[in-house]
Amino acid sequence: MKKNRYIIIILLTAILYSCNSKLSRGKAKSIINDYLASNKIGCKMSIPLKWTADYHSNGFCSVIVTNPPDDYEAKALNTYIRRGFMRLQKKKVHKDCAQWINYSLKLTNEAKKKAYEYNDSRATFITDKYKVDEVLGIIQRNDIRAKVEVRLITKPTDFSLNNCNNKKETYYLEKYDDGWMVYNY
Repeated sequence: MKKNRYIIIILLTAILYSCNSKLSRGKAKSIINDYLASNKIGCKMSIPLKWTADYHSNGFCSVIVTNPPDDYEAKALNTYIRRGFMRLQKKKVHKDCAQWINYSLKLTNEAKKKAYEYNDSRATFITDKYKVDEVLGIIQRNDIRAKVEVRLITKPTDFSLNNCNNKKETYYLEKYDDGWMVYNY
């Protein structure tokens, strides 16, 4: 009989210990960092891959002129070309009484692999990734939900332009049968 009591006490202790669902700062930091990495969350830069510019006309001609990159995009393009992620190609076009230059960028295979997304007209790169520097506070509403405030710092990627700032952010976590997860960003 005493043996059964000890077994029951050990089982109850184990059950009560396993039901403890308090979220620690270290665990919250790890969960949010995993979430940021798996969802590729960070600062992004989107650049045009084709545009028409340097339009000259000596008469009544019409050409559809697309917007060339703005100053910030041009800075990014020059940086990425210098780093070897893309090549700029120019093609002069003459028609009737006008001439213009069609510009296009060709991404290297490495850039295509590292691009967040790209198509024929635009490419988007993650310039800086976010990482949790510090958990500033946790408000655990019950055993399965928590609000976590963190300070995010930036970690530069190969496409970094120093365009990303550290910031404070709030994440909501929920406990499931396989552990805590970010459920709303």
